[in-house]
Amino acid sequence: MNVSRRGTSSLSVWPGLALMTLAALVPESLRAQDPPEQPEPPKRIQPEDLPDDLSRLSLEELMQIEVTTLSKRNEKMFRTPAAVYVITAEEIRRSGLRGVAELLRLVPGVEVASYDANKWAVSARGFNARFSNKLQVLIDGRSVYTPTFSGVLWDTTSLDVDDIDRIEVIRGPGATVWGANAVNGVINIITKRAPKDAVTRFEAFGGTDGEYRGQVHIGGPVDEHARFRATIQGMDHDGFVDGSNDDADDDWAFLRGDFRLDWAATERDAILIMAGAYDGGSDSRLTLPTIAPVGVMTSAETTEVHGGYALGRWTRDLGGGEDWSLQFYFNTEQRHDIQAGGREDTFDLDFRHHFFASPGHEIVWGLGARLIRDDVRETFWVTFDDPKRTSTLFSGFIQDQIALADRRLFLTVGIKIEDHEIAGFEYEPGARLLWTPDDQTAVWASITRAVRTPSRAEEGVHSAEAWAPGPILVVTTGNPGIESENLRAYEAGIRRRLGESVTIDVAAFLNQYRDLIVTSPGVPFMVLPLNFMNGAEGETAGAEVLLHVVPDRWWKLTMGYSILNLHELTPLIQGSSPRHRAFLRSYLDLSKTVKLDVSIAYVDRLAAFDISSYTRADVRLGWRPGPGWEISVGGRNLLDPHHPEFGNPSPTGAAPTEVERSIFVAVSYQP
Repeated sequence: MNVSRRGTSSLSVWPGLALMTLAALVPESLRAQDPPEQPEPPKRIQPEDLPDDLSRLSLEELMQIEVTTLSKRNEKMFRTPAAVYVITAEEIRRSGLRGVAELLRLVPGVEVASYDANKWAVSARGFNARFSNKLQVLIDGRSVYTPTFSGVLWDTTSLDVDDIDRIEVIRGPGATVWGANAVNGVINIITKRAPKDAVTRFEAFGGTDGEYRGQVHIGGPVDEHARFRATIQGMDHDGFVDGSNDDADDDWAFLRGDFRLDWAATERDAILIMAGAYDGGSDSRLTLPTIAPVGVMTSAETTEVHGGYALGRWTRDLGGGEDWSLQFYFNTEQRHDIQAGGREDTFDLDFRHHFFASPGHEIVWGLGARLIRDDVRETFWVTFDDPKRTSTLFSGFIQDQIALADRRLFLTVGIKIEDHEIAGFEYEPGARLLWTPDDQTAVWASITRAVRTPSRAEEGVHSAEAWAPGPILVVTTGNPGIESENLRAYEAGIRRRLGESVTIDVAAFLNQYRDLIVTSPGVPFMVLPLNFMNGAEGETAGAEVLLHVVPDRWWKLTMGYSILNLHELTPLIQGSSPRHRAFLRSYLDLSKTVKLDVSIAYVDRLAAFDISSYTRADVRLGWRPGPGWEISVGGRNLLDPHHPEFGNPSPTGAAPTEVERSIFVAVSYQP
């Protein structure tokens, strides 16, 4: 491990270390009075406490829903000092959307674009790409971000959406807790707990765009202290179309099984065990350079993927608001196609401790260790300097929330320290301030440092990309001396309840990036090398506005708008994210058994790919004709027969396709 050349950026370590002593420097007169010796944690709204319909929640109840992603402890969403959004289970059910990536369209400030029928480009606050490398994504606290290519392979996150309890989305850095790569945002997909009562449920879904799904759910008590849930789902999706309305050769088939056991081992100890496996194949139309003859080949190719995971978590309640947890998980995935492939195994161990310290301190700290073992299958188009590698990551973090000014002002300071096999030593400090002048208002601000560590590919890949005149083969080449990208982020926001039926949430940000990884051409000699290097910097700035309106218990409206400005970045980065996005969603209860849900979204143009702006309209009509039955009929992308949402910056590689209009029917039955 080479540590000496890593972690040395233009940001001094002294501001980060100063954050650790800030608590001691807070004047005594500003600190809260001594809290009770045994403070009672606030009452939580648990999933089983929520009503069946989201529109039944009052604004007061919505304000009390808790999130855990920002700080690894429970805190009310309304009082979270960050730009946070929670997609609830009811929003998921009533959206008519059937993939995790698709569900993220519901979040302001998050960019979602279909690359083809089985790939997505998903990011937050800019830098969108098929492999978006500045967004940390977790499922129940288990990272699904791959360090090999720096990004998320969204096809393997294809959970059954009815198993999802909520999706917590933090727009902006979450590095002080989650570490490297939580740069522009953190997404934590949290699945439902096993049911208390015996349940069997069958579901089927079909659409005119060729998407067909079937799911079976079973669950219930094992004994008085344990309960389980098991799900198996199968999916088959015909391909989209190309610009000529011809079949785009991007079909997709997937089979997945998941199991969960929730066990209350004692009055203080809770055990969670999860496991799952998946198998699938997805097609793409690939264009690749060839040598004999010199030129390119275009063909429909299939990517095969197999994988699985296992997770165990032990949580102990120590009383007085104190608790700790110990978590272990294992991921494995094998992916193969004509261009590249290989296997990646991840072993992760994480410990977290949460407690109250006097006076007015709430502390969360933890330690982690991760081992990643990969074996890259090399082809003519992709080779690595070191095709087999075992790398390690060790980390620790501490975060202290300090209650000030009669518990109306809160200062949260924290730091994450990591030692990477590739990036070496990194530190990620942050400070957040929350002011609640009354029970209807929350004002917050933050400053954070975050890093994005280089991928295995950026360090040691050799990838044949295209032919240049000559002919000269263009090859992207890794750089063993590559260092981490750095971000200094400034954020501020306000949430305000306006009367009994309206809340507004506004967030603004300024992100300053340094040491961005770009490619630079080398000296051509039969081959033109494009070398990875830390050679760019730039800024992004923007704002997001969210408005919740609940005119009555039977109707809820959500409206959102986001604006994004990018400065001094490459034309590809600047042109791959929309400047303006807006949406309006309506959840309307026509009766106790009939629901009408409408979503309209506007997405600005993508200059990098010459993709025009578009407006998307989705409609769903849900009906419960009798006990246990639910039937949904709806349409997606109703305003266009088909349209592109993203592009490929390279003349070779997988060809992006166009999203089609579709009409769907979904039926579920629970005896």
